[in-house]
Amino acid sequence: MIYLKSCVSVIPGLEKGIKYGELVPTNTILEQMRILDDDKFDTDFVANRLGIKSVARSSFTLDLMKKSREDSRRNKKQYSLCHENDSLKEMLVAAMNLAFPDVEEKNKVIAHIHITGTAMVNHGHFLGEARKAAGIAEGRYIPTQFLIKGCSGIYDAFLISEGMISRPRKPVNILVTSDSNLTPFIGQATKRHARADNINEWLYPVIFAEGIGCAVLSNESGKIFPSMRLDYNKVDIVTEDNRVRAETIDNEVFCYIDAKGVSATYQKGMDLNIGRAIEYAGSFSNIDAMLLHESNPMLLEAVIKNHNIPKDLVPMFSDRIGTLGPVSAFQLLEEAFKRCTTSKKKIVLNVIGELFSGVNSGCIGFST
Repeated sequence: MIYLKSCVSVIPGLEKGIKYGELVPTNTILEQMRILDDDKFDTDFVANRLGIKSVARSSFTLDLMKKSREDSRRNKKQYSLCHENDSLKEMLVAAMNLAFPDVEEKNKVIAHIHITGTAMVNHGHFLGEARKAAGIAEGRYIPTQFLIKGCSGIYDAFLISEGMISRPRKPVNILVTSDSNLTPFIGQATKRHARADNINEWLYPVIFAEGIGCAVLSNESGKIFPSMRLDYNKVDIVTEDNRVRAETIDNEVFCYIDAKGVSATYQKGMDLNIGRAIEYAGSFSNIDAMLLHESNPMLLEAVIKNHNIPKDLVPMFSDRIGTLGPVSAFQLLEEAFKRCTTSKKKIVLNVIGELFSGVNSGCIGFST
């Protein structure tokens, strides 16, 4: 048996992350990225067509972007290679402290799983220093696994944790964390290359947000906070073609999004996920929260409408903060804890994201 004891997110510009960054309007970002001689380019495109009005940016990334724009030599390499985001490290320590109610719980940690789509320079040191600052398992060796995954990474983390938790006879905790970091894409984000006809080339650094997630998995139910028990965990392959790919051009990392492909894949994956959710819970009336991964608000609203899902079951954040990648699931589960830990109904988390050579779609079911 595996329990989710706690789950928190720290997002720049929101309440817990207000001091670590800010929410930047997407039309401001596009105004800074558009080609100056393209009179047809609509800087409100992302806000009006996708529903993302602003995105969360860390202070570290905003400062790096400012320096990159002001560099008259256009030497972007020095900025794109600066991956260790100091703001995210501070946010990770804050998230760890919020996720653990007391020192005893921190001392039960036997392993750490970290989910990221952009491995940083010295990432292992980054995590070790954050654990040390948060006082987690001090003086003990903590095996650490990195999952280089996107939005569906938490699915893999649950599978790996189940294997770890099945062995010990005593109560133990698995620390699961995640980051969404844009510093590798500074060159792409500060280049004036956005036109009306090349959305796939500039969309990624406009809609993706930064943030940190932290969860505690265990083989025992929480004593201080109510826990959510994992009851159901299934995954499907949606497509074997990647919809997001990264390339290095002149020492800069560019991430390309197949915008039309993402839309079709999201709808297909969510159709599978909704079917899994009903298989698990029986009906929407038995569910307290439908946690649906947010590629963007317009796609999410279409899924809600097509499947007649009661809107009050579905939390939505991406209109204000953008797409959080692997951190999205942590923010959604945090919302589920706020809403549902006193209820006896089901909680469903539906995730969809990139594999190394395709896209998978997973449905995870909890009871309280």
